[in-house]
Amino acid sequence: MKFIAMLALTAAVSMPAFAGGFYAGGDLGRTKIEVDASNGTTASANTTSGSIFGGYQFNRYVGVEIGVRALGKETFMGDTVHASAVQASLMAWLPLSNDFDLFGRVGVARRELSDDNYNSRQSKTKAVYGLGARYAVTQGLGIRGEYDQYDKWDGVTFSVWSLGADYRF
Repeated sequence: MKFIAMLALTAAVSMPAFAGGFYAGGDLGRTKIEVDASNGTTASANTTSGSIFGGYQFNRYVGVEIGVRALGKETFMGDTVHASAVQASLMAWLPLSNDFDLFGRVGVARRELSDDNYNSRQSKTKAVYGLGARYAVTQGLGIRGEYDQYDKWDGVTFSVWSLGADYRF
């Protein structure tokens, strides 16, 4: 019983230290979808994208982030395809000033493609990586822009430019 009380007391005292690194946010952007056609050419389209995400920054330089992204909906050769991803990334931050940071991500994304015409769904886990910048408008609120690239899957490549905001707790 004393052990549980000590554990609870330690957790209560250390929570404020953990709370400083959490953040959550969302963004809107443009997804470029490129599909390798069977005749050796590439078809591409741009569609609207959006995501919500949350993360924890262990210190000024390293953190983790998870998120859900709607990669968009597009029609190729009569097939309407919806794409989405659930992703987890290791984040590296480079503070250039108190208000401006550059960041990079390396992670994995569980992407799902669904085809309306064939009533089918496919999913696969592949790498995601990206670069971005964040400007702190206030101590908690930041604006960020980012470019993310998703590994090719069965001849389909997704890349996303986004602009969003996050809030640091």
